[in-house]
Amino acid sequence: LQTQAPRPIEKSEEMISFLRDYSYSPTSLDTYLRCPLQFYYQYVCGLREREAMTEEIEREEVGLFVHQVLHDYFGNKIGRILSEKDMSLRELEQTLRSRFERSYGPSPAGEAYLLRRQIESHLKDFIRGYQIPKIKRVPTEIIGLEQRIEAVKDSFRFGVRLDRIEKRGDRTVILDYKTSANPKPLTINFRKLNLESREAWPEVIGTLQLPLYTLIYSEATRTQPKDV
Repeated sequence: LQTQAPRPIEKSEEMISFLRDYSYSPTSLDTYLRCPLQFYYQYVCGLREREAMTEEIEREEVGLFVHQVLHDYFGNKIGRILSEKDMSLRELEQTLRSRFERSYGPSPAGEAYLLRRQIESHLKDFIRGYQIPKIKRVPTEIIGLEQRIEAVKDSFRFGVRLDRIEKRGDRTVILDYKTSANPKPLTINFRKLNLESREAWPEVIGTLQLPLYTLIYSEATRTQPKDV
């Protein structure tokens, strides 16, 4: 009953043609970085795990819900310099509860009720502890929400969706919302990164998401990467 090592996959002409035209996302690149074989089965063959039916609210579902709330909340604030008055906690409550009612019903109880309270508490912390101090320090203007951008770089096609794009003074800033409290899986350890050692990359590169966002946004808008 030994576990057999998976066999390597030879690149056929058909596969090479597919890879040449495929629009790579940050998730697909992270998958390839961890395991090229998993990338092959998931993105080239299109295989998916069977989804189990569950009554619990999954972490991915919570992340999607938080993205929707923040999109609704900032949706009427695009195209002007933000002020502290724009960061209304009452408006945040109303936005969250309206979205929650549409997703989970008007009278949440048990786990759903506790989840709503928890999300509300964390989002208020985000507004008070991060958002308001930022706009006090530098003039900030939101210029895009949930924006889809595609670009071709070095003959590879890429497609990304940016949660939020804003101007802070002379700089363009891309924000990607995360519900995890642990930043370690999202970072790159540049002190240990050796570009010549491809095998070691998965250990020191948590994700290529933000570098790819910077690269594709600068390519699509003809902006210098150092200004993003």
